Amino acid sequence: MWWCLKSALTLIRLNWQILLPAQSWSEKCGTVTNSERTITRQRGFITAKGQAKPDWWAVSQVATKMGFNGFEFEHNAAVFTEFALLNATVKQA
Repeated sequence: MWWCLKSALTLIRLNWQILLPAQSWSEKCGTVTNSERTITRQRGFITAKGQAKPDWWAVSQVATKMGFNGFEFEHNAAVFTEFALLNATVKQA
């Protein structure tokens, strides 16, 4: 089984130039939006292993490296706060 996983990771590395340390769904804290646009709070129930990081961290790192401003988040609550502010602005328009 390890060989299959190692082989899959090797293929991923050959096809992509970066490998992001993503958290699994059981480690993530934040929100999930379903197909009916209902937002549900998600809380991780196990501690992240090794160098695993949340998805928002990876996106903000890539955006910052690409030269975009406004991605200086320090925790998931900051991401949600910005989302809520943007959502309120859209509703008023």
